[in-house]
Amino acid sequence: MNVWRSCARAGFITLAIGVGLTWGLTGAAKASPTIDVRFSIKVITRPISHQRPPVNAALTPVANADIDAMFQMANDSLLATYWRGYRFLVTEILDVGSCSSGCDSSDPAFWYGAALPGDFDMKRFEYWAKMTPAFQWRTDAVNVYINQGKQDGATASFPPPDNRSNDVVFVGSRVFDPADSPVWKAAVMHHEMGHYFSLAHPNGSIENCCVPSVCITDGDQIEDTLPDGPCFTLDQISTNRYGQVFASVNAVKQDSLLNMFWNNMCYLHPDQKDDPGEGFGHEFLPRLTELQLDQWTDTANDVRLGVRSARTRFVELQGACPSCPTPTGKSTDPYRDIPQALTNSNPGDIVLLRPGLYSGPSVINQPVTLRATRQGTVQISN
Repeated sequence: MNVWRSCARAGFITLAIGVGLTWGLTGAAKASPTIDVRFSIKVITRPISHQRPPVNAALTPVANADIDAMFQMANDSLLATYWRGYRFLVTEILDVGSCSSGCDSSDPAFWYGAALPGDFDMKRFEYWAKMTPAFQWRTDAVNVYINQGKQDGATASFPPPDNRSNDVVFVGSRVFDPADSPVWKAAVMHHEMGHYFSLAHPNGSIENCCVPSVCITDGDQIEDTLPDGPCFTLDQISTNRYGQVFASVNAVKQDSLLNMFWNNMCYLHPDQKDDPGEGFGHEFLPRLTELQLDQWTDTANDVRLGVRSARTRFVELQGACPSCPTPTGKSTDPYRDIPQALTNSNPGDIVLLRPGLYSGPSVINQPVTLRATRQGTVQISN
């Protein structure tokens, strides 16, 4: 058992924004500051030649090192600063596809050049992937398939009960071009994982539209993401929301505007594009709002439970529902104190504390991490 001890002179442990404290037990069970999201990567090979799809015009096949570099950048960027202690973990990289001629949809190679533009094709692919061992489908990891047909794009499924729900993620091999910015590749994976964990585009229109009455729509129904349009400047977003340009609003409003202008789930504004003809991804968009993070985390704890190594347990002093007799630890129904969260935690879990002054337990008998949200400082008395 680990005895709770504070090294702070005033008898408090302070968790700054986004920081965690980790307790581990002796032996095999140890706390981890991160929760792994497991990935199984499948590279669809070309029929007949069985070569991997190319990353560039020179037809250089995508390499394991290209894939690893993308996930490393993903972990070193947004996951390291904005997310709740999650880490992307590649568990395997496999080649799939074996037919030489007359391929049909039951062989992965059939899908080598597929663009998969719509829900029907995604559902058809997933049907065969789950039914046929050749696709190497796993139930305990995010199944990512790399092919030539998606080119430099990617698509991910929304979780149930969304009517677009599937479990598969597709990434085009050109996303892994070593000549492209590494943050562009990280942005693609972050964005698609946002969809996988139930985040929609805050800007409902992704076309080059600048008429508020037409394209400024609420695409995700999340309260702290502001209505936005993909061609709007920061001043236009501010004027549309607050009636004033960015420099004229207060710091709190400015932060809410920046959370949208640089939001990972948004499509780009004109002055963010390297190439005016390109869309999402040519600048790294590093931000997510608190409620986006809450929704991502709740989905990881629930319908996407099978792909992650542990859970996050929310704690808030007042609680979102003070009269509820049995809190669940979700973002909308957090535990009221740290001991209550610890009682309901398992080894490896993260106990996520919203701002406030908490009373700490004298003994911690679980290998867990206590972590503060980005909303403010947490103090824990011993």
